[in-house]
Amino acid sequence: AEFARRIVVNRPTKEQLEQLLESMPMTEISNIYNVSDKTIRKWCRYYKISLGNRLGYWAKLRSKNKSSTQ
Repeated sequence: AEFARRIVVNRPTKEQLEQLLESMPMTEISNIYNVSDKTIRKWCRYYKISLGNRLGYWAKLRSKNKSSTQ
């Protein structure tokens, strides 16, 4: 039987990941590491980083910035 090969990705440290999560959306972080946003969530779970309610966080932040600049 053939097994799927597992691709090993250099994962950021907990501190690096926390800093990235504060500064950019998970989709951008996933593009940097060439992984899915689901993988970023798994890393957060591994490091026990609470994501809270991040659903639409960056979109809301962008809309606030646009309304405050106009």
